[in-house]
Amino acid sequence: MNPYTRNLELAVLSKDSERINRETERLMQAIANDLSAVTRKYGTDSAFHGLILAVVDSFAASLRLIADEQDLQIAAELSKHTMTCTIDARGGKR
Repeated sequence: MNPYTRNLELAVLSKDSERINRETERLMQAIANDLSAVTRKYGTDSAFHGLILAVVDSFAASLRLIADEQDLQIAAELSKHTMTCTIDARGGKR
């Protein structure tokens, strides 16, 4: 088990809602960072973005097929509270 997952599990067991929120945010950010690394690895130009969107959508659809009801409820609840923010790693340069 990776440290992010373990920390979230411990937070849930503690029943401390602030700790659960903090560890959930950390895990979600770690996953977003990994996806950003994929973008950097395979290309950052706009032609690539459509491809990565298709792959991510397909992967999400696959996860939905194997998810149980609790997974789907968690996803729905987190989606209500998730904000998207993009920081241009190029420092605003194009």
